[in-house]
Amino acid sequence: MEARLSGLSTERWATVERALGTLPAGSLGDREIERVDAEVNALIEAARTRGLHPGPGEPYAVDVELSDGTRLVGSVLLRLDPSTPGPVRVNYSRTKPTHRVAAWLDLMALLVTDPTTPWRSLAISRPIKSGDVVVNDLIASDADGSISATTALEVAVDCYRRGMCEPIPLFPSFSHQVYRGYAKVGDWSGYLSASKDGDHPATKLAFGGATFHEMMELPALPSDPRGPKGRVFRFAMYLHRAIDKSTKANPSTPTGKGSGPKS
Repeated sequence: MEARLSGLSTERWATVERALGTLPAGSLGDREIERVDAEVNALIEAARTRGLHPGPGEPYAVDVELSDGTRLVGSVLLRLDPSTPGPVRVNYSRTKPTHRVAAWLDLMALLVTDPTTPWRSLAISRPIKSGDVVVNDLIASDADGSISATTALEVAVDCYRRGMCEPIPLFPSFSHQVYRGYAKVGDWSGYLSASKDGDHPATKLAFGGATFHEMMELPALPSDPRGPKGRVFRFAMYLHRAIDKSTKANPSTPTGKGSGPKS
């Protein structure tokens, strides 16, 4: 994926990988290349139809100060057409809520740095099972009740700082499912594999191997974000509502093949 996004051909990538010994030998390697190349092509084509420029991206410096004096310094890699500039994250992995979160953070940092530019932030991933690729094409929200990019970044920084002081119940996938209102027992802990957030060793250590129902019943603390219900729901609402209140789907995103539901 990275080789193709940088402008290299599949053939040149395969030559290097064969020399490194990372591909199966002979026809086994040919079949693997064919399979991977088809999936990569679908992802890159979806990005190209939405303005991806071939070749290396251009780092855009970010240096902003939040209302409490916090300074955020870094850069965002721009890869979209200059008429609607912004970053592109093409993920070979299956779609995850964290892909949208990452695209949101890029967009907020750019908007705070230069609010006069029509920034976009694009994240493209493979579908969970089958079908078209999943596209998150984000722009700043202008709806009633929306929040500023600065306020949104302050939520992200606050979540980070809270997490550096204690284990907060904010999880990569499960919190998004709680926020959307469809979290189930199987979304917290898997039966056949240890791939769910509740199965992660760090989560088990931090929360004592709590079950789905025990997590959902954790009472809110006075220092938690304001809102209804318990800790898990409050933190899920705190982060993901900030995302929804500060962004919206780009209305000019192409439809049809290569489009998919937002993660």
